[in-house]
Amino acid sequence: MHLRHVFLLFALWAASALHAEIQVNTRFEPARVAAGNTSRYIVEIVESDNSAMPQSERITSLPIPSNGGLTLRNGHTSTSQSTQINNGRREYSSTQQLIIDAVSKTPGSYTIPAYIFEYKGGRLQAPAATLEIVERDANAAPTVDELIFLKADAPEQLYVGQTTPITLKLYVSSNVQLRGLNAFDRDADGFTVSDLPEESSESVEMFNGRRYRVYSWPLTITPISAGPQDLNFQFTLAAQMPDQRNSRNSPFGGGMFDNFFGRSERFNIYTEPTQIDVRTLPAEGKPKSFSGAIGNFSMSVSADTENTRVDEPIMLSLKLTGSGNFDRIKGPEM
Repeated sequence: MHLRHVFLLFALWAASALHAEIQVNTRFEPARVAAGNTSRYIVEIVESDNSAMPQSERITSLPIPSNGGLTLRNGHTSTSQSTQINNGRREYSSTQQLIIDAVSKTPGSYTIPAYIFEYKGGRLQAPAATLEIVERDANAAPTVDELIFLKADAPEQLYVGQTTPITLKLYVSSNVQLRGLNAFDRDADGFTVSDLPEESSESVEMFNGRRYRVYSWPLTITPISAGPQDLNFQFTLAAQMPDQRNSRNSPFGGGMFDNFFGRSERFNIYTEPTQIDVRTLPAEGKPKSFSGAIGNFSMSVSADTENTRVDEPIMLSLKLTGSGNFDRIKGPEM
């Protein structure tokens, strides 16, 4: 009886599953933007059923084909549910959206082709979607990416184990009010990265004709894997942006009231996608005593006296200075 009961439950579940439908849609919103402005690439999964509300399976990533020149970043999900009654029958619908920011500084037509992804043990196809990037008007207001951006002065090439100092810089336009840094993150699986210091140094710089307040943090990175390695940083921050409509329409141009009437928003700010060529250390010429220390070092040796007697101890000091991964330096063998 128990086995028959299990089969009966399975039959009922299979019958109800036949009524469920899954549709996948993709689109850009808006589908046409000026170069440098942000659109949103949306993958929408709609599940409908006439017996019960479908339960969405959370999606955290998709195998989206790369499209040269189009940057996709800052993905997040959104879900919603609805119930309709038609001729006395209930129709349940559950919608999940994966929303990703899309931006390009180069005008053109960018198409993300169709691709297959896994969902609830099955395979679904996301259809192709196209975004049109057009030239910006010469009088257009600056984009968010022009008002706030993040830079890191990482080198193009390193060796495995080569500890290197870099500087992370947050540029904030003078007409933007920074309200706070809420979170810091990194995409650096091929590196060890030092912790972000709590305090930053501040300076003022001119960049592309615009004045910025610059917040700087020193970091050190050490490659741990050979090959092309991604190194990207991200801040989540709150800032009050100037009301661009006021400054464009006012006969007096921008002024002290721009910030007063501005909008306070939350942003994710990224460094430009960076990939470092990490190479293995050459075997040729490597001394037997090599322990993995890479950098520019100098060594000095001194004693606490220039004259001594037989069996009288002296203090011998060895001092290393320079830059590199000191943690891989071993003491001398006596």
